[in-house]
Amino acid sequence: MLILTVLSSGVTWIMGSDRALAVSGYDGAAPRGLGVIPSRFGTPVRVNILGGLVSTGLLVLAHELTHGSTTKLFGAVLGLAVSTTLVSYLGIFPALPVLRRKYPNVPRP
Repeated sequence: MLILTVLSSGVTWIMGSDRALAVSGYDGAAPRGLGVIPSRFGTPVRVNILGGLVSTGLLVLAHELTHGSTTKLFGAVLGLAVSTTLVSYLGIFPALPVLRRKYPNVPRP
């Protein structure tokens, strides 16, 4: 159950971040080629494939750096996951007081 819970949580995060990247591509904040969401699938296929390629590359790199040791590989992947999540929040949390100061009249939940 722990593995299924972690898997479903990870898939949810991936889906949200992939859609956010696709929307930013559509708006012009990211490369326009990433902002395509085909009506056939309704998902950002290009971003999904790019994310899969990057994560596969990082997994292969971690496997090579740990010389195939599953214990070291698990530690490296877990450390990477925790650190990248932390890095994403380091930009989000300081933005809240800045936005409240710059735009105090905007209603927020």
